[in-house]
Amino acid sequence: MEEDKCIRKILREFCKRNVMMKSILLLTIFMFTVSSFAEDVGLLSYSSKEVTSGDIVKLKIIDSRNEFYFKKFKNKRIGPLIYVVDLVKEDGELFFEAMVSEMGPKEKMPELSDKFILKGLNYYPSQKKQMTDFITLDIPIEIPKKTSTYVYIVTLLLIFCGSIYWFINRKKRIRKKKHKKRKEEEIERLKLLFNKVGNKENISQIYLERENIKTYFEIDEINFKKTMDLINKIQYQPSWPEDDYVLVCKKLKSISEGLQVKRGV
Repeated sequence: MEEDKCIRKILREFCKRNVMMKSILLLTIFMFTVSSFAEDVGLLSYSSKEVTSGDIVKLKIIDSRNEFYFKKFKNKRIGPLIYVVDLVKEDGELFFEAMVSEMGPKEKMPELSDKFILKGLNYYPSQKKQMTDFITLDIPIEIPKKTSTYVYIVTLLLIFCGSIYWFINRKKRIRKKKHKKRKEEEIERLKLLFNKVGNKENISQIYLERENIKTYFEIDEINFKKTMDLINKIQYQPSWPEDDYVLVCKKLKSISEGLQVKRGV
């Protein structure tokens, strides 16, 4: 009797272990099957132009699958630098229209069914270094050893008249010079805001400076007002909607490309 109980116990343990082994085997097969569907997808840029954060680029999809498969990546990030805006088909070839957008410090890369390999993109960081070279020329002035009394008198008169003129017009020149310098600095500062249109702080600053921008630059006021209204709609939200953010960057990029200083400013 005791022997029968022992035999039954051994059989139950064997069956339990057998079921566990089958479960592990099925799970392994499932994981292998899922991973086999993931493929490397090539993205090729034909443009040799340098691009930076906020630029829109066209990337050819090197893959045999059709457009219905790649539609699911629209309005999604597929790499540390690439956010897909649209999918287009030209002459039987598929292309992503994408925005070059650096990932934020707290942004996480979404899980994708495919791995995208980017080739041919001439990317450079958006922060620019400025360097100015100053050249000083030392030119010796030779004064003749002997000069006539006439030369001295004429020289003194010129110095005297020049001093009077300088004192009379000094304040006017200073005001004019300072005003011109302030305008030049203001125009340069406003231009620099458009250098990084992919930066959210810069976008908010552009909105604050909208009246100054209209004062100094020739712009399409209707399009500019629509862009400012869109910025005002999203800038106070904790998390900007990706579609609106991409649209704002696209519009600001278009404005910056046609930015011209007004005549007479």
